[in-house]
Amino acid sequence: MVALNSIRCNGGKIIINIVSSVLLLTLISTQAYAQSPVTLSVVAGNAKGGNKFAVVVKDTPGTKLEMYINGKNPTKATTNKNAVATFNNVTLTGTGKLTFTMTGKNGKQVPVNYVRRYTFKNGKVSFTSYTTVAKPSASTRKVQGKAVTLGAGTFTGGKDVAVGLYNVTTAAGQSGNFIVTGKDSYDEILGVSEDQGVPSVRAKISNGDQIQISGLSNVAFTPVMTPYVTGRTAVTLGAGTWIVGQDIGAGRYVATPGSGQSGNFIVTGKDSYDEILGTDTSLDEVPTLTVSLSKGDVIELSGISQVTMTPKN
Repeated sequence: MVALNSIRCNGGKIIINIVSSVLLLTLISTQAYAQSPVTLSVVAGNAKGGNKFAVVVKDTPGTKLEMYINGKNPTKATTNKNAVATFNNVTLTGTGKLTFTMTGKNGKQVPVNYVRRYTFKNGKVSFTSYTTVAKPSASTRKVQGKAVTLGAGTFTGGKDVAVGLYNVTTAAGQSGNFIVTGKDSYDEILGVSEDQGVPSVRAKISNGDQIQISGLSNVAFTPVMTPYVTGRTAVTLGAGTWIVGQDIGAGRYVATPGSGQSGNFIVTGKDSYDEILGTDTSLDEVPTLTVSLSKGDVIELSGISQVTMTPKN
C-alpha cells in the first residue's frame, strides 16, 4: 500500500525546490497509509502561477506505481532504494482529484483506496476533502487505542495508556529502555544509539499491563491504523508483535534480517519457530529462516528493527 511521505529533509532542513515553474508538492501523513485519512500540503509555491508539480510518495522499495489526474493520463514511477517515488512535471489546473494504483503480483494495476481532491487557483493548490473509494470490509482494521505521549516512569495499561495496538516511538536523538510486563511482554532499547536499539516497537497494551520507561523523556504511542494484510506478499516487520492474517498473509516465507542486524524471531500458534536471525554463527544465528505461517499465528521480534518476509513457493 502506498504510504504518503512526510516533508523531505536534509540535515534537519526542509528541501524546497523551485525550478522555473515547477512546484514541489508533498503528501503529508503521520504513519498513514493510503487507506487511512491523510492531509496534503504545499510546501513551496510559485508566485507566477506555474502549474507543474513534483508529487512525492513513499512505499516499499521497488513498488511500481501509477498516478492519475481525474482518472486519466497515468504517470508512472517506481520507488527507489530510499522508498521514495517522484512523479515529475505533473500538471494541475482548475479542480480535480489524484488517485493511485500499484502493480499487483499478476502484473495488473490494483487501485489504491483513496482519493484526494484539489483546487488550483492563482498559483496555489488547496485540498478540500478526503474520500475513500472502497467501503469498509473484513480487511479493514478496527483502530484500538488512543494516541498519548509519556516520559520516564511507570505507567499502567487501561489507565495511562488506553488498551489497544500501538506503534511506539521516541524522539530523535533519544535512546532508553521500554519494558512492558503483564498480559503482554516487551523489553527493548527504544531509539538507536551506537548501533544498538530499535526505532520503534509494535506493542499491544492490555488492561493492567505495567509499562516502564527509563532514559527517555518522549515516548509516543500511536494507534495502528494500517489495513489488514491478508494476501501473501512481501512485507517488512520490526520489533514487536505481529499477527498472521492482520499484518502478514498466511503462507510460506523466507525471513531475512536487515543488514548487520540480529535478534530473536519467534512464532507461536498453529506453527512454532524460535531462532536468532543474524550472521554470527558462533552465536547460533541463522542468516535466513524459511517458515510456514497460518492465520492467527503470533510473530514476536525482539532486538531487531527489520525483518523482510519474502514469499516462497
